[in-house]
Amino acid sequence: MKRLIITLIVVLSAISAMAQQSAKIHKIWLEHGVTQNSQQGVQVHLNVQTIGFRGVDMVAIAYLDHPKGVGVRDTNGKYCTSDGAVAFTTNFTPRYDDSTWEDMRVFIPYGEMHLLEGSHTYYCRVFIFKVGSGAVTHSDFVEFQGTVSTKGNNNSNNNNNNNNNHSSNLTPAAGTMPDNLNRDTYYMNSQGHIASIRTSFFRGNNDGFWRASVYYNTYGAMGGGLHDYKKLDHDGKRWIFKEYSNFGYKVNSTLYIANDWSYIQIDNLRFDIPITREKFKELDPKVQGNIGGGYNNNSGGSSYNNNDSGRSYIDGPCKYCGGGGGCRSCNGRGYKYNPYSGHDDTCPSCNGSGRCFNCRGTGKQATY
Repeated sequence: MKRLIITLIVVLSAISAMAQQSAKIHKIWLEHGVTQNSQQGVQVHLNVQTIGFRGVDMVAIAYLDHPKGVGVRDTNGKYCTSDGAVAFTTNFTPRYDDSTWEDMRVFIPYGEMHLLEGSHTYYCRVFIFKVGSGAVTHSDFVEFQGTVSTKGNNNSNNNNNNNNNHSSNLTPAAGTMPDNLNRDTYYMNSQGHIASIRTSFFRGNNDGFWRASVYYNTYGAMGGGLHDYKKLDHDGKRWIFKEYSNFGYKVNSTLYIANDWSYIQIDNLRFDIPITREKFKELDPKVQGNIGGGYNNNSGGSSYNNNDSGRSYIDGPCKYCGGGGGCRSCNGRGYKYNPYSGHDDTCPSCNGSGRCFNCRGTGKQATY
């Protein structure tokens, strides 16, 4: 009898745990023109939450439909289901009972989409499965326009939400966001204010997010400041970021990046004239060294004279990270083990950026 009771308790506990399991895709959006592993394609972005799946292997599968509800047929057997429908996957394992991914991603190479000739409307939907089991949730459909030339087999895609034909070799391609800490895009506005921005994707221990580092100067010879932002949303026309670092003086400000990169905007201050790096340096010579120990646009060491103070600046290695640019507290991971909570938490020294708090990841600081 005692053994029967114990068995019954175990079974009821398992049933209760299964009843408490849930998953939800809160949001899905597409980013076109992304390059990954030397392939161009579409990046499917997901905001995902799982409850009760800690340690369980799971997979997100993106399907393409045309028309809605009818899967696009695969032709080469590389990315497909067992019945021949085009499908693309990302595997993941929740680390906590309640886990959230603000920006889970599934990459779809253009060359593996197998679109029909001509221009058609396609639909993407993502299902989440427990590995070896059935689906636990799925996203809404998100549509896009796919065009294949009748003279060739090259797939191309146009974002329905992007109706702006802006193009410039001074800015990233429309609808894309560079994951590159070494690429800066430069702007000015009609008031003569200047700004530069670089974007990258921070890969954390359990999720990740897009971040942007922005330097802007509205004070002329007095110099500007560097600010870090975290992406929160995309409204179809622009990306929306919130400042997440206490480094600087406009904490909680909002950054907007136009979908076609024709402008960036910090709160009500817009920069809408893309300029070259040389023009940017001409307008603000101070950025040839470091501003506040944290920003450098030179690839090598340099020295120059500040006309305001008459002092000479020389780029030297950061005294905190030794020139490596990574956070010493968390070894560049952006998170570290918290013995009080019993799991990994955001590193308080770098606020999750993984970069040195002093040089902001450049590895250099100004020496007078």
